[in-house]
Amino acid sequence: MSPGRRRLRRRLGEAALVGITLLVTAAILVPVVWMFSAAVRPISELLTYPPRLIPDALTADYFLGVLRQPKYQRFFANSVMLCLASLAVTLLLGALAAAIGLLAGLPTLVAVFLRVTEIGPRPGQGPAPSWHRCSATARCSRPPPSP
Repeated sequence: MSPGRRRLRRRLGEAALVGITLLVTAAILVPVVWMFSAAVRPISELLTYPPRLIPDALTADYFLGVLRQPKYQRFFANSVMLCLASLAVTLLLGALAAAIGLLAGLPTLVAVFLRVTEIGPRPGQGPAPSWHRCSATARCSRPPPSP
């Protein structure tokens, strides 16, 4: 197979992968957008046929009605406190881990990410070839292409 055909075949494969990814993303996001749209439109608009994705009028009455009830105010306050406490602990532990790693001379997170995903050049090997899909410890079953 000629290099031009190989390149075309690889690009078609990449385009198909991007297309499938976009379809899956749309299939996941459409229900989320619909739920948000339904949450901010008046009830009279919810009951119309055919349904519309984008509401004519926006309202926050449903959210305000729930948040005005004392029982839900307590639930909301508990959720906010738990979220903030979790954020504080995560930031503290992450900062400590980063500081210890820097003091111990460990590689930064970016370097670890690039090494794990095998993106970019490897020490002493130059840039990683596009055909390389081996792990760091395994031997490649496919020889490098001849120049």
